[in-house]
Amino acid sequence: MKKLIALLLALTMVLTMAACGSKQEETTTAPAVVTTPAPAETTTQAPTTTAAPTTTAAPTTTAAPTTTAAPTTTAAPETTPAADTGDDSAQGVFEAIMKNLLQTVQGMTDENAEQVKLSVDGQGNVVVNMTIAMGEQKMDIPIKANAKVGGEMDTKKGVHLLVNYEADLGMLAMLLGGGGAEGGDTSGMAEMYADLASGKLYERTTDDDKAWEYSDLNMEAIPDMLLEAEVKPEDLFAEYDFFASKDGYLYEGNLNLDAMLNMGKSFEPIQQYSEMFALDQLQAKARLKADSQKRLTDLSLEISEFTIDLSALMEGFQASLDELSLALNLTYDKGEYELPAAVEKSAMPKPAGDTEEYPWLASEFTLKDEVLASPEQFDLSVASVEAQEDGAIDIAFLVDNHTDKALSFEVRDVQVCGYSVSAFSMEDIEASKQGSFKLSIWPDELKPIGLSSIDEIRFHV
Repeated sequence: MKKLIALLLALTMVLTMAACGSKQEETTTAPAVVTTPAPAETTTQAPTTTAAPTTTAAPTTTAAPTTTAAPTTTAAPETTPAADTGDDSAQGVFEAIMKNLLQTVQGMTDENAEQVKLSVDGQGNVVVNMTIAMGEQKMDIPIKANAKVGGEMDTKKGVHLLVNYEADLGMLAMLLGGGGAEGGDTSGMAEMYADLASGKLYERTTDDDKAWEYSDLNMEAIPDMLLEAEVKPEDLFAEYDFFASKDGYLYEGNLNLDAMLNMGKSFEPIQQYSEMFALDQLQAKARLKADSQKRLTDLSLEISEFTIDLSALMEGFQASLDELSLALNLTYDKGEYELPAAVEKSAMPKPAGDTEEYPWLASEFTLKDEVLASPEQFDLSVASVEAQEDGAIDIAFLVDNHTDKALSFEVRDVQVCGYSVSAFSMEDIEASKQGSFKLSIWPDELKPIGLSSIDEIRFHV
């Protein structure tokens, strides 16, 4: 059920990414209408398994953060000269807005960049009618969902976001076995801290304060080509109206989804979901506002009456999108980011993959840089024991050969929690050289054992 909710909300996510997507190449679009504008028996021990919190593709619930109202589409402000003296043409302002946005994000990885603080709040709504066809019979299931987001960003410290959602799945909840006495109403939350000081991403999908998990935070700098790219309003809008006033700038119009998807075609999530949802058939309206310093302050999207073919997921499965709306608001120089000490102290390592399919991934492996043997001829150690997303367990070995001859190392007779598994590794290490090799224990060997955790791995070298 939670995966289904995530599927319903995925479209909103994709449109947001696409709207701020990277520019890969020039695209040809319809002209805009501008109105002003990651040798002995040896035993390695894994610590006691800590049950992993249930992870879901969709968030799980707490009280929603305080949010400001979504931007209201009203009459545009009167067209008057802008306060600053820069290029106030529709294209000039739009290019400045996009570059300011990219530079703000780049500040997370560039220590020389100016510090930016801001708060974010927003909300989204989805109204969908699911249709399941079984032969000549059809079943219509109305679904409603809404979400709210709030948080803070400091480009020198990190980002905090809290999302709360509510959904009414109706009869679909019963069909999926999750309705029960409470019917189809469900709610949830997701919270995260992307902390630059620790280099970790902290996440939870339940309001239990002991449910925090962490993983490495991978921050990649924005390529210079993006900062140097010429961005045009036509890359976002098929047609639009542009207004300038002393308080800021406003763009309103219909999204140019063909161009947006083309710009994001190298970004796998956009490509994946655009193919699944046939986004090129969407008709969407957007409203973008910036302040007098040409910084993005408001973004809203509205979509109605769109049919999504989900037969690839289940035969005869379609969804008619009756309403989808998204509104985000950014307030600059407001909101202080701080990672709570309780979060950092209580967090457990995040499982590498799906703990429902591979329960042993919830085991915590702390063995690292452990010397197994150190005779005169060589040094042999275990560099690490790591769980992989596909359910495999990898044991990495390091060898330092002190002789003037090549040495062969063989790992065999592998047992996991007393059960023999088919796993083998062999490697030749050159004379007077250091080398490494790996032993992989595949999930096909672990599943038949029915393990919920891995407490012991034994092998011969």
